[in-house]
Amino acid sequence: MLHLAKLHPTGVQTTGSVILSLLFLIGFAGIAASGPKEDWSACRNLSGIDAILGCTPILLHKHGDDKKLSRAFYLRGLNYLNLRDLKRAEIDFLDSIRLNPGNTIAYEQLNFIYTKWGNQSAAVQIRQRLRDLREKAGK
Repeated sequence: MLHLAKLHPTGVQTTGSVILSLLFLIGFAGIAASGPKEDWSACRNLSGIDAILGCTPILLHKHGDDKKLSRAFYLRGLNYLNLRDLKRAEIDFLDSIRLNPGNTIAYEQLNFIYTKWGNQSAAVQIRQRLRDLREKAGK
């Protein structure tokens, strides 16, 4: 029988977190083997962990140009945000912006995260960048 509790320096890792990790790996292996078309479909149309598992292989294997990869980072970030994993969401929104600096919806999500964290200086910078992008688009 597989023993799921594992010792580490701070004590015993809970069985639940090990099971969740195993389910994540099993799910990732299943979706990753499906192919780019199915991955894009999952990334765009599913939610939560299923969407994350669809977006991740796209990003790992770079299935698309910068604009498409920016969209995949944004969608995965949105699903992390919905799962309340703000740190991973922040990273994905920043990567989305790195690939597509005009991605205003990613900036809006970053503003939400920084405001939620109470990081007003970062939120102010993001809002200023949004104003600049909208001004530029209006001209």
